[in-house]
Amino acid sequence: MTGQPPIAANEAFKQFERDKFSLVAQGYDQAIAIVTSQVDQAILDAVEAGYGKQLLDVACKTGWLSAAAVSRQAIVTGLDYAEKMVAIARLRCLEAEFQIGDAENLPLESGRFEAVVCSLGILHFPHPEQAREKPNFSRI
Repeated sequence: MTGQPPIAANEAFKQFERDKFSLVAQGYDQAIAIVTSQVDQAILDAVEAGYGKQLLDVACKTGWLSAAAVSRQAIVTGLDYAEKMVAIARLRCLEAEFQIGDAENLPLESGRFEAVVCSLGILHFPHPEQAREKPNFSRI
């Protein structure tokens, strides 16, 4: 026994997260994101987000952190597991690229980004260590 939940449990957790966050995306954006976005500037300061910096926003939710990075002239790609979160992010920040994807199995090429940020999203990953063990990424 490894102490790890079975793969089926991990996939069920991911499906639950994807479904529930898609279901509540609009309400999340109107209520919760206003509070959680208060840490955005500190996160961007930590990675020195600025002009031309290639930045990946993992678990980007409705795009508040991505939009803040774009306002600093960073080149931003946002990634989230919940389709409706990504749809709202695309409306919020037309200058960024947003994709639906799994942080534990990044669908992006290594070496593309100079910084990776994640604002309060890591608790939604069944195996957060997999999300951060990708080569060629700066981490905070």
